[in-house]
Amino acid sequence: MRRLSQLPSSFGQHSSNVMFVFGMVFAHQGGWDEILLVVGPLLILWGLLLLANRRAKRLADETDSATHSCKR
Repeated sequence: MRRLSQLPSSFGQHSSNVMFVFGMVFAHQGGWDEILLVVGPLLILWGLLLLANRRAKRLADETDSATHSCKR
């Protein structure tokens, strides 16, 4: 393994640039946190719409069955 003093002088500059970019990407979390900020509320809305549709269908079925039983 080479010591840092044995590496070419340009390697140190390149290495610090890579570490800076790596640090920025790591600090940015790669974008997954922004994805959660978008997908999280969408999943909540989707779930609420799913529940509302189930409830509306159930109420419609109950109303239809009550209406049909009264007409007989």
